[in-house]
Amino acid sequence: MVSRSARAGRWRMTRQVTVTVFDSTEEHVALLWRCFDKAALRALVSRADFTMKLDAMHGVQGPYAKRVFVQELGAPADCLLNCEPKEDFGGNTTPSHGHADPNLKNARELCDLLGLLPDGAAVRAHDFPH
Repeated sequence: MVSRSARAGRWRMTRQVTVTVFDSTEEHVALLWRCFDKAALRALVSRADFTMKLDAMHGVQGPYAKRVFVQELGAPADCLLNCEPKEDFGGNTTPSHGHADPNLKNARELCDLLGLLPDGAAVRAHDFPH
């Protein structure tokens, strides 16, 4: 058996079976830069008047978000929330209650940061703590 943390490469398991392990993040990023203008996105992310928040909700997209937004585009690491994948998406004790479904109920941490009430309405400016 090949560990989930195995390094990229080819692993011969038996005479008939070879397993190829590759970095899917690397493949994903290479594809993105064939489709999108990296320089334009980097310029946008570096603007003083641009801010963003992304909540990966402990799902598989976390490592991709770190690689693309922080390492490739230079966004600050604190623009990302919950980017460590967990089998239970963080479980019942997290704001998303173990659901990686980005809706107004499960993405409460992000919605609260953005000033959205559970019904999707904006928090009034004088009630918004941030």
